[in-house]
Amino acid sequence: MCFHRLLRIRIGLALLAGIGLLLPTLLAADKGKVTVEKIEYKGWKNNLRLSNGDTELVLTLDVGPRVISYKLKDGKNVFVELADQMGKSGEAEWVARGGHRLWVGPEDLMRT
Repeated sequence: MCFHRLLRIRIGLALLAGIGLLLPTLLAADKGKVTVEKIEYKGWKNNLRLSNGDTELVLTLDVGPRVISYKLKDGKNVFVELADQMGKSGEAEWVARGGHRLWVGPEDLMRT
C-alpha cells in the first residue's frame, strides 16, 4: 500500500477517534470552535492536536494512530505517558507506549 494512502488512512482514523472522544465536551461547549493542528509531541514529529478551548486531545501518527494525551485545558493527561518510550519507534519487541491505541477488529496481521 502506498505510504501517502496509508498516512491518509491513519489521519482519518485518528480524527474519527479524536472527534469521538471529544464529542461530549464539544456538544457542551459554548465556544463551538474546534481547532486541529499538526504538532510535535515529546519526540514524535507527526501528531494532531484537537482542541475546543476547554479540552485537548493529542493523537500521534508515528506509532499509531494512538491517543497519547487527553486533558482539560491546563489539566493533567488522563492517559499514562511512559517517559522512557516517548518519541521512540521501530523497536524489535512490542512496546506499550502509553495512551490508547486504536485497533481495527478483527485483527489482521498484515494490516495491524
